[in-house]
Amino acid sequence: MKQLRITTTKPYSLILGAFDEDVVERKPIVDIKNNGELITPTLKGRNAYLDGKLEELAKFDIPLFIDGDMGQLDMDTSKQNILFLMPKKNYKCKAILQSSGSYYITLAKK
Repeated sequence: MKQLRITTTKPYSLILGAFDEDVVERKPIVDIKNNGELITPTLKGRNAYLDGKLEELAKFDIPLFIDGDMGQLDMDTSKQNILFLMPKKNYKCKAILQSSGSYYITLAKK
Protein backbone atom coordinates (compact mmCIF):
# COMPACT_ATOMS: atom_id res chain seq x y z
CA MET A 1 0.00 0.00 0.00
CA LYS A 2 1.43 3.37 -1.04
CA GLN A 3 2.53 5.88 1.60
CA LEU A 4 -0.02 8.61 2.32
CA ARG A 5 1.50 12.10 2.23
CA ILE A 6 -0.29 15.01 3.86
CA THR A 7 0.34 18.63 4.78
CA THR A 8 -1.90 21.56 5.69
CA THR A 9 -2.48 25.16 4.65
CA LYS A 10 -2.08 28.40 6.50
CA PRO A 11 -4.99 28.77 8.93
CA TYR A 12 -8.19 30.12 7.40
CA SER A 13 -11.74 30.67 8.53
CA LEU A 14 -13.91 27.67 7.79
CA ILE A 15 -16.97 29.88 8.15
CA LEU A 16 -15.78 32.44 5.58
CA GLY A 17 -14.71 29.62 3.27
CA ALA A 18 -18.18 28.12 3.41
CA PHE A 19 -19.67 31.36 2.07
CA ASP A 20 -16.98 32.57 -0.34
CA GLU A 21 -14.13 30.31 -1.45
CA ASP A 22 -12.39 33.27 -3.15
CA VAL A 23 -11.85 34.89 0.25
CA VAL A 24 -9.96 31.89 1.57
CA GLU A 25 -6.40 31.15 0.50
CA ARG A 26 -5.79 27.41 0.67
CA LYS A 27 -2.21 27.12 -0.50
CA PRO A 28 -0.17 24.27 1.01
CA ILE A 29 2.50 25.25 3.53
CA VAL A 30 5.04 23.23 1.53
CA ASP A 31 5.98 23.40 -2.14
CA ILE A 32 4.48 20.18 -3.46
CA LYS A 33 6.42 18.74 -6.35
CA ASN A 34 6.08 15.40 -8.07
CA ASN A 35 2.82 14.59 -6.40
CA GLY A 36 1.22 11.40 -7.57
CA GLU A 37 -2.25 9.95 -7.45
CA LEU A 38 -4.47 10.13 -4.38
CA ILE A 39 -6.17 6.76 -3.99
CA THR A 40 -9.51 7.18 -2.23
CA PRO A 41 -11.15 3.90 -1.27
CA THR A 42 -14.32 3.77 0.80
CA LEU A 43 -13.26 4.62 4.35
CA LYS A 44 -14.77 3.89 7.75
CA GLY A 45 -14.51 7.55 8.84
CA ARG A 46 -16.05 10.74 7.50
CA ASN A 47 -13.39 13.41 8.09
CA ALA A 48 -9.91 13.97 9.51
CA TYR A 49 -8.17 16.46 11.77
CA LEU A 50 -4.62 17.06 12.90
CA ASP A 51 -4.39 16.64 16.66
CA GLY A 52 -2.06 17.12 19.59
CA LYS A 53 1.58 18.02 19.00
CA LEU A 54 1.11 17.71 15.22
CA GLU A 55 -1.59 20.38 15.30
CA GLU A 56 0.71 22.60 17.37
CA LEU A 57 3.54 22.19 14.85
CA ALA A 58 1.26 22.80 11.85
CA LYS A 59 -0.63 25.69 13.51
CA PHE A 60 -3.86 24.40 11.94
CA ASP A 61 -5.98 21.26 12.28
CA ILE A 62 -7.22 20.61 8.73
CA PRO A 63 -5.10 18.12 6.74
CA LEU A 64 -4.48 18.49 3.03
CA PHE A 65 -4.04 15.07 1.41
CA ILE A 66 -1.33 15.17 -1.26
CA ASP A 67 -0.99 11.66 -2.64
CA GLY A 68 -0.83 8.00 -1.73
CA ASP A 69 -3.45 5.62 -0.44
CA MET A 70 -6.02 7.03 1.97
CA GLY A 71 -6.71 3.42 2.97
CA GLN A 72 -3.73 3.94 5.32
CA LEU A 73 -6.19 5.72 7.64
CA ASP A 74 -8.07 2.47 8.30
CA MET A 75 -5.01 0.28 8.85
CA ASP A 76 -3.69 -0.77 12.24
CA THR A 77 -1.49 2.08 13.55
CA SER A 78 1.55 -0.22 13.65
CA LYS A 79 1.24 -0.75 9.88
CA GLN A 80 0.32 2.77 8.76
CA ASN A 81 2.71 4.68 6.53
CA ILE A 82 1.63 8.32 6.81
CA LEU A 83 4.02 11.24 6.32
CA PHE A 84 3.23 14.86 7.23
CA LEU A 85 5.22 17.41 5.22
CA MET A 86 6.37 20.68 6.79
CA PRO A 87 8.67 23.26 5.20
CA LYS A 88 11.80 22.17 7.11
CA LYS A 89 11.04 18.65 8.34
CA ASN A 90 8.71 15.73 7.65
CA TYR A 91 7.02 13.73 10.40
CA LYS A 92 5.74 10.15 10.61
CA CYS A 93 2.12 10.10 11.74
CA LYS A 94 -0.65 7.78 12.75
CA ALA A 95 -4.40 8.07 12.32
CA ILE A 96 -6.87 6.90 14.91
CA LEU A 97 -10.58 6.62 14.11
CA GLN A 98 -12.70 8.13 16.87
CA SER A 99 -16.23 7.02 17.77
CA SER A 100 -17.42 10.31 16.25
CA GLY A 101 -16.32 9.09 12.81
CA SER A 102 -13.35 11.46 12.63
CA TYR A 103 -9.74 10.41 12.16
CA TYR A 104 -7.34 12.17 14.53
CA ILE A 105 -3.92 12.32 12.92
CA THR A 106 -1.09 12.62 15.44
CA LEU A 107 2.66 12.23 15.55
CA ALA A 108 3.79 8.61 15.60
CA LYS A 109 6.06 7.72 18.49
CA LYS A 110 9.58 6.95 17.38
